[in-house]
Amino acid sequence: MKSKTSLFRGWAFIGLLLSTSCESTTHSNYHGLTLRDYARKARERGSREALVPYAFDEEEGEMLIIRNLDEAINSYQWVVGEPIEEQTLTVATSKRSPSADSIYTVYRIRVEKRLGKSKYQIPADSIEEKALRDMPPRGDDVLVIKSGGNTVVDGVLLKKRGSLCFSELMPRRYLLGLTMDSSGRVGWLAMGCRSIFAVNGDRLSSRETNLEVVTTGIKEQFGDSLAAFSKAVQSPPTR
Repeated sequence: MKSKTSLFRGWAFIGLLLSTSCESTTHSNYHGLTLRDYARKARERGSREALVPYAFDEEEGEMLIIRNLDEAINSYQWVVGEPIEEQTLTVATSKRSPSADSIYTVYRIRVEKRLGKSKYQIPADSIEEKALRDMPPRGDDVLVIKSGGNTVVDGVLLKKRGSLCFSELMPRRYLLGLTMDSSGRVGWLAMGCRSIFAVNGDRLSSRETNLEVVTTGIKEQFGDSLAAFSKAVQSPPTR
C-alpha cells in the first residue's frame, strides 16, 4: 500500500482523482517494529536514544513530479499563516502493528489568507482523526501534519527526523501549499520542500534548495513576491 506521498506523486503525474476507498494510506510507513521495539533495542545497546526511520518514499514529496508552476498552483490550497502551536503524535500506521510505530508532528496554523483550492481531498484516516481530536482547530486555523518528530517511549528518546523537509516550522509567517482533507481543516505538505515558503515582508523564500519548476516558476513569474502571487491566485469562496 502506498503512502500519502506516493498517492500525491501519482495524482500530480497522471492526474487521477482519488475516488476509491482503501486501507490507511500511511501503511507503507510500517517497518515491522513498533516504537516500543525501537526503545527496547536502544536499552539493549545501553542507549537512551534511537532513530526511527522514514519509509522509503515518505520524505514528503522530495521526488514529487510537478510538470509546471500552473499545475502546482491549481492542485493545492495555498495558506498564508503562522504556526502557533505544535504537538507530536504517535500513530499505528498499519493494522498489523500492535501499537504506535511512527511519529508525526502537527502544527496549528493561524491563517491570515487562503488562496486557491485543494484539487484533491485526503480521505479520513487515523492520523487526521487523531489530530482533529487532540488539537481541534479554532476559528479559521488549519492543522498541518508533517512526518517526523521526537518523542519519549519507555524512557528512550526516539527521533524521527533527518529530512530537510521535516525541519521545524518556526513561529513566523509562511506560504504553504496544502492538500486538504474533506473538512478543509487538516492539510499535508504534498510537495514537501516545494510546499514551504518563508515570508519576509513581501518576499518569498523557498525551503527547497534545488532548482525545480515550482520555486523557479514563482521567482520568474512573481518575482518571489507574496503580493504578486496573491493577486494571481484567487481566494476561495468564504465557507
